[in-house]
Amino acid sequence: MDCKGSSILLMRLAIGIISFPAVTGLFISNSGFEASLFRLQASLSARRHSYFGSPCDYRYNVARCQSNTQDMDKSDGKMNDEDDFDDSDARSQFGTKEYWQDMYNGLGDFDAEEYSWYYGFETLKPFFRDFLPSPKNSRLLVPGVGNDGTLLDLHEFGYSNITAYDYSSSAIDRQSELLSYSSQASADITLLVRDARNLDEAWTGTYDVIFEKGALDAIYLSGEGYVDLAVKEMKRCLKVGGYVMSVSGVLPEDHRRNIFPVRDWEWVRDGTDDLKAGCFILRRKR
Repeated sequence: MDCKGSSILLMRLAIGIISFPAVTGLFISNSGFEASLFRLQASLSARRHSYFGSPCDYRYNVARCQSNTQDMDKSDGKMNDEDDFDDSDARSQFGTKEYWQDMYNGLGDFDAEEYSWYYGFETLKPFFRDFLPSPKNSRLLVPGVGNDGTLLDLHEFGYSNITAYDYSSSAIDRQSELLSYSSQASADITLLVRDARNLDEAWTGTYDVIFEKGALDAIYLSGEGYVDLAVKEMKRCLKVGGYVMSVSGVLPEDHRRNIFPVRDWEWVRDGTDDLKAGCFILRRKR
């Protein structure tokens, strides 16, 4: 089993997509990963939930997490550490800020330097080309960017006005290092510590495209009602007629349809039947 396959199994076990006995019946050549499975199973067995009765059950259910953190710019009046959203009732540890801070600091189960969730940009490029407006004059917002190297790909594709954020300051540190390889990308991409559930008032109606990859999944895992708040903030920050591209494999289908109702959103592309994670493209109607 390769490293990526091991990582996928680890995540799916953690959120209850597959059972622990099923995993232990597999041959895992990496003893360190096998030990991680046992540690993870022990830490989550007391609070596993059965929230995945949709077609998402058969996808790669890897998730990224959002929560409040101290803003890097103290002058803008954003919330500080004391205002963090409570994740004590998270559906799995992948919905907790502590897990992701540890991961980006090199203490987790995935590469702390760079890790691309679900799909790389080459897989997603046709969706950008065929369904979204030209990147030339588009303002792009990327929630929960983590340490995914996709920002450089988006910049190379033609986006030159990008704002990317994560609630983890360690994730933003990793992104700064990744962008340091391109002086032009560093100049064109703004990196911020933000929470998807409480964004800047000044962003209202600002962005043409919002691209998220796994962020909504992790926010869903972080606690009841949080993903609803995040989508409300997305809608507020998006221009009328603007697009959301959401790559997701955990958020249940019925919940997705509730938070992206057809009265407010045109479902340009429905990724429900996609293999692995779905690629959903939605346009704000009003």
